[in-house]
Amino acid sequence: MLPVGVLICDDGTIVPLEGEHILGREPGGHPDVAAGRARAFAFPDTEPEISRVHLQLTVSGGEVLATDLGSANGTFIALPGASVWEPLPAGLPTPLPPGCHLLLGRRTIAFRSPP
Repeated sequence: MLPVGVLICDDGTIVPLEGEHILGREPGGHPDVAAGRARAFAFPDTEPEISRVHLQLTVSGGEVLATDLGSANGTFIALPGASVWEPLPAGLPTPLPPGCHLLLGRRTIAFRSPP
């Protein structure tokens, strides 16, 4: 399976997106990670504003869906070219357009797809 895009984290970490990913401070505790259905991406957070299991990213039909997993402080999205952060509704898969940014706590992630 080829990645449909990448996450570029504010610390320079690049994560190719394919299948399912669980992001958070301690994402290994999520049942999908434990069962091998998802990859864990531990997102260091010195301010404990990111939940242990915060966000699910799923590649489906060539698009990436983001689902806030009921995180304590929420997940926010800024659409390409926008400067306003909008909250993602908890539990509702939301398609990510290429060029958008996600905010988890004080950490930001850019989503890029191949041209």
